[in-house]
Parts: sequence; C-alpha cells; structure tokens
Amino acid sequence: MQPFQGCSLGQGSGCLGMVTVVGINGDCPYNVGVGACTPEALDAFAAAVGRRHVRTGRQTLGAAARTTFATTQRLAAIVRPGTREQVQAVMRAASRHHVTIHPVSGGLNWGYGARVPVADGAVLLDLGRLDRIVAYDEELGCVTIEAGVTQVQLSDYLIAAGDRFRIDANGSSPHSTLVGNLLARGFGATAYGDHVSAACGLEVVLADGTLVQTGYGAFPGSRVIGLDRWAPGPMLDGLFSQSNLGVVTKLTLWLMPAPERVEVVMFEMDDLDAVAACSDASRTWRLDGTVRGTFWIGNHWRVITGLNQFPWELGDPPLSATEGDALARQLGIARWTGFVPLYGSTARVAVDRRAVRAGLRGKARRVITFDDRILDVADPSPRDVFVGTLFQAYSGRVVTGLRRAYWRKRTPIPTDPDPDRDRVGFMFCTAALPFRGADIAEAIAAAESVIGHHGHEPAINCIGTRDRTVSLLASVVYDRDEPGADDRATACYSELAATLSGAGFTPFRLGVHSMDEMEKAEPSYRRVLQAIKGALDATDIIAPGHYV
Repeated sequence: MQPFQGCSLGQGSGCLGMVTVVGINGDCPYNVGVGACTPEALDAFAAAVGRRHVRTGRQTLGAAARTTFATTQRLAAIVRPGTREQVQAVMRAASRHHVTIHPVSGGLNWGYGARVPVADGAVLLDLGRLDRIVAYDEELGCVTIEAGVTQVQLSDYLIAAGDRFRIDANGSSPHSTLVGNLLARGFGATAYGDHVSAACGLEVVLADGTLVQTGYGAFPGSRVIGLDRWAPGPMLDGLFSQSNLGVVTKLTLWLMPAPERVEVVMFEMDDLDAVAACSDASRTWRLDGTVRGTFWIGNHWRVITGLNQFPWELGDPPLSATEGDALARQLGIARWTGFVPLYGSTARVAVDRRAVRAGLRGKARRVITFDDRILDVADPSPRDVFVGTLFQAYSGRVVTGLRRAYWRKRTPIPTDPDPDRDRVGFMFCTAALPFRGADIAEAIAAAESVIGHHGHEPAINCIGTRDRTVSLLASVVYDRDEPGADDRATACYSELAATLSGAGFTPFRLGVHSMDEMEKAEPSYRRVLQAIKGALDATDIIAPGHYV
C-alpha cells in the first residue's frame, strides 16, 4: 500500500495548522485542525476499508460539506466502511490518531444540516455501504437492517416479499435512510410514525471500537432480540438517538401490518379558533384509540409550497396575505387543512369515521373522507394531488416532499432533486407543543408573525405522532443564490427559535445551526450527559458538539 503523501502540521497543542493531503481523488490542499487528517491516519483508514473508500478530493469534500443554509465547517476526508467490522477498525484508528469522526447513515438530513458536522475538520464516516437487510420476520412483523438501508429499498423488499407489512415513511427523499431518520427522532404518518419508539436491538460501535448490543441483544441466545427493549437493567437504546455517544450500525425495526382498509378524513378550517377546536377533538381520538395514525394540520402556505414554485409573474417575494389567499382559492385549498387516518376492518373504519365526523361537526368548515380511489382520479386537482400523496404516506408507501424546498428557486425542479447541490435555501425550526388547541394556536400565531415579518411565506404544519404532544415544523424557504438571503434566513430562524422557546415551546429536534439550544438545559442535566460522553468517548472524537 502506497502511503498518503505531503503533510505539514502546525506545531503545538491546540494550534491550527495546514494539512496538505495528496488525496485519492487528486491533489487536495485542505485546511483542517491539528491531528484531523494526517497521512498516518489516512493510511490507517485505507487499511481498514480499502483505499478507494477513503476520499479526499477537493470537489468531493466540498460537495459533502454543503447544505441548505450557510455553514463554514469543512471536512478532512470521507471514509466509507462496508461492514460493522470495518466501522470498528475505523473507530480504533480514529481513536489512536485522535481524529474527529462525524457519522451519517446517508446524510440527507435536509433542513437540519445534511452531512455537515458541528466541528470543523472532521472526517465524515459515511455508512451508506452498510445497506443489507439482515433478517425479516413475517410472523412478528419486524426487520433487522443495517444503517444504510433506504426507505425505497426496504419498501420494495417488503412488496416483493408479499406486502404483508409496510414501512412508515418520512416525507424526505425515497433514498433517505431509515436508521438516520430514526436516530434523529424523525417521524412519519402511520400508527408507527414515532420512529424511535418502533425500533430496538441496536448494534453500536463506541469510540474505541468496542461493540455494544442494546436490550436483549446483550444476552447471547435470547429469543426476543429485536422484539422487546425491556431487557434486565437500564434501557440503553435512547442514549444513541440525538447523541454523539456511539455509531449505530444495525437495529431491528417494527413494521405496520398491511391494513384491510385505510381512509383519511380531511377537515378544512378558516381560522385559528377552528384549528384549536379541531385539534382538541383530534386529541380525544388519539387518547381513546379512534385515531392510531398521525394527526396532521397545516396552513395554506404549507400546501401551496408543496405544489408549486413561487409565481414570479406576480412580482418579487414575499407574497402578501391577500395574494396567498387568492392563490389558495385558485388551487382549491382552505386557509387551514387537517388530516387524520383511520385503519382496520371495513366495519371498524366505518365506526371510527362516524365518530370523527361527528366530533368535527360545528368545528370544521368542511369534512371529506378519502380512500384509495383518490389515487385513480383521471384529472386530479392540485388539492387531489396533495391529498393523494398524504394518502400514500398513511398507507405505508414511500413519498417525497422535496418539492417545497424549491419554492423560491427560479429554475425548474430537477427530476433528481438534491437541495444541497441545487443551492436551495431551507431551514427547519421545530417546537414541541402540548396537544391542546390553545397551545397549538398560540405557537402557530407566533411562528406566522415572525416568519412573515422577515419576508418569508410562513409555511407551518403540526404533526401528532404521540397522544399528548404535537410537533410544530416551521420552514424558512429561500434561494441561496439571492445575495444576502442566507443572512436574512438566519436572522429569521434566530428570532423564531427564541420566540418559541421563550414561550415554553421547546425544540424537539436540532440542526447543525442550532445545537447551542442545548446550553439552555439545566446544568445538572448537561453534567450527566457530559459524564456519559466522557465514559463512552473519553477523547471526544465522535461528532463533538452534536447534542452532547
């Protein structure tokens, strides 16, 4: 094996030096921190995974360090292991050479930072080659998958196996990974929409290469590995979601049985008073089991931006409230739209449908029920297209919601959308709300006010995957090619996050641009996290600053 050539390091503890790496993909002078990417470290990585799976080319690294908002972090290299054993070898080498590692399953974490690390000069550990479906249990409805398995890959596999079980898809790319979304505590639409709650039996590689199996996986020969997380002793699974405590390489995912019947109840509302009333009704259905899937409610901006690009013939953005209302009427979209799914036998769904419709009477302006016939409409309206997409998601099929990220781009949406490559501007601001109408209306009103004040159309929706809380998602959508747009979007995000958290609506998910929110936690809580981090990753090489 030929060693990597040409490296000069700045001297002294903690100093920044120039590391010049003649990389696998060509010469690549690159500024990184001391110890981040020495030739010896690169040789060790190449020995672990093969030289062609260590990438240091300038263009490759630059593309991987792009996301949908302004960042300055740089990558030192990309390492792509193909097995768990190779991941262990990489982590041992990283620990030995004091190299910072930023692991991703696929890196399509759009709106939160994609593949960009919190720390500068990290090596990206890309787990996309760990793409094996390890085991499928058709009786108990679970599947064991590696970290790089994508939504469409597992969905196609299950369809080919008889379509007895379905995945719960998120609304990102079909090629996003299930494990990556789950560990970020993403969610979907069905009764299995709370993704992190529908998985167990994690296989985790620690900073020093040690392998840890969580739950019953720690007990050799157990017959319930991947079926139950409550093994004897403390439950460790949660430590590895939204954290930097280890590298998850495999887990078991629980699947939704293919339902006999699916119907979706859509309800339209004119104002936030109606939103509050319909949200309270929806909470009762979640609590009593009438609705077992995800409650969804969104404003007309959320629907419009998912259907069209900005109507530039009307002038420069933002659209006024009057223009937004006119566009919504043209598309047949209400000011506010809500959805709840119904699952089960034909008889069960009929009973639940009557209960839901009765509960919405006098609260919603209009209530419509859809079934799979919405997918066969010959000339669907824009509203039918939107409803059909949601129906597919509620049915456990893979869908994509990437169109709305291109709302303000002047160029057409490509057939192979890549928001990072296409310089789309897109930032998510999240908040956890009590599943109470008054709280939901208050948070929505605050978000609409701040986003509108900063010159953006306030696309907002709330999603209820749990019985007692709702997740608010407010998106700031813009074009990164517009001068000054990054700075304006960042200012909007900062005020919005401060306004929501100041009102007690704490974020439920953070991006690379918002990890400082963790500093608002109680010192005792942060000390516990830091103590665990110190025990599992004493030299802090795994994604420093990522939540912990």
